[in-house]
Amino acid sequence: MHDVDTVLLPFLYSKDESDRDRVLGELLLEHATPIIRMTLKQRLNFNVGRLGTNPDNPDAEDLYSKVITEIVERLRELQAEPDKKGIKHFDQYVQRVAVNVCHNYLRSKAPQRYHLKSNLRYLLNSHKGFRIWRDVNNVLHCGLASWPQKKAAGISRLDDEQMEGLLEQCNRNLAGESIQDPNLGKVVDEIFRVAGEPMEFNALVEIVAELQGTKDRPIESLDDCDLNQIQQIAGSGLRADELLEERERIREIWEELRRLPPQQRLAICLRFEDKKVDDLWSMILAAGMCTPRQLAEEFGMSLEKLAELWLKIPMSNADIAKEIGVRKQQVAQWRSRGWNKLKHLIGDRKKK
Repeated sequence: MHDVDTVLLPFLYSKDESDRDRVLGELLLEHATPIIRMTLKQRLNFNVGRLGTNPDNPDAEDLYSKVITEIVERLRELQAEPDKKGIKHFDQYVQRVAVNVCHNYLRSKAPQRYHLKSNLRYLLNSHKGFRIWRDVNNVLHCGLASWPQKKAAGISRLDDEQMEGLLEQCNRNLAGESIQDPNLGKVVDEIFRVAGEPMEFNALVEIVAELQGTKDRPIESLDDCDLNQIQQIAGSGLRADELLEERERIREIWEELRRLPPQQRLAICLRFEDKKVDDLWSMILAAGMCTPRQLAEEFGMSLEKLAELWLKIPMSNADIAKEIGVRKQQVAQWRSRGWNKLKHLIGDRKKK
């Protein structure tokens, strides 16, 4: 079997069906699920839990399920026909599937805006008079190619007054000109010259949509990121400074948890779930503090056991007591003492 990511080999070479299902579950839990969750968050601002659930957003659950289904079908196909083209980088493959599912969703919900966005991306990449680039926070910017390379983007989002003024001037300068797709280059050139400075790509989309009268309701999303930069997904759409602050906070939570006795920290983790449908284990994994296998080792259990308990979060004190083998009152005391050490770090993420 050629050109196959080594993480797939245990599944592809498994002979026993029950063993194959177990390995597949581990593969999805450890490698696919974190990427899918973060991609949905980054592209659509959709939150899903560790099982791809969100009772308040059926679309999010449906998209998660579609990604998982496509990945599983591809893996089973590869296992049945090993001579077919392999998956060289599984992480990149998972992200590509998730991104495509998000794009199809956007296309179905806002077809006109999606068409406009695609045309603008093509124009900016192909027209010698324009330039499109990413900043250090992976945000797309655009402007005239003649502007200095280091010229900062000053326009990210226009308020109603700014939008009205810019539209009025562009309409006046473009009087008698078509502002539909065939003349898109002239329209964009005029927008840049009226603005006088680079702008975020999403701001350009908004301006052109207003000029053309595109009526689709815009769906918030981020633009394509480099498939070789998988770790950037963990940003979940946050600015770089916010991302660093969030990761630092989760690192402190993780370090505080590790100082607690094993049974106490397990009791806390099995009970906690926040208003974003995130549990402590999901927060720790999403921030890159460790892998699922390393997390299982930290709690002295197998990955299979970790997955089993993960499905049950949040658990009641009685269920936790039964799992650990102590009295319910002991669990309540552990959680109360542990919470006093963690509450200043977790803050308002906790469900009310």
